[in-house]
Amino acid sequence: MYKFARGEVSLEFALKGLLDYERRILEVDGVAPASIDKIIEILRKRYSRTLKDRPWEKCNCPICREVGVDVIIFREGWKNGSRAHHNVQQFYLELRKKI
Repeated sequence: MYKFARGEVSLEFALKGLLDYERRILEVDGVAPASIDKIIEILRKRYSRTLKDRPWEKCNCPICREVGVDVIIFREGWKNGSRAHHNVQQFYLELRKKI
């Protein structure tokens, strides 16, 4: 993901790595192979859209500016907290526009 964010690898390369990782997790979790294929196809569409959009570069919130692509990566607790902070702040800003 970091190489993709820096423009060092293609979208397809990053997407393949992410989906291979997701497939392994689903297999370890005991998900049926037919179900895995369906899930992977759904994830392919979602991940592809997000990676093409590169939202971490477009957002002006301090979290996105500070952590960059990490804001969309599900891993450690602090990153999940950063993403939650970003989401709440963006919701607040959208709500203020409507008032």
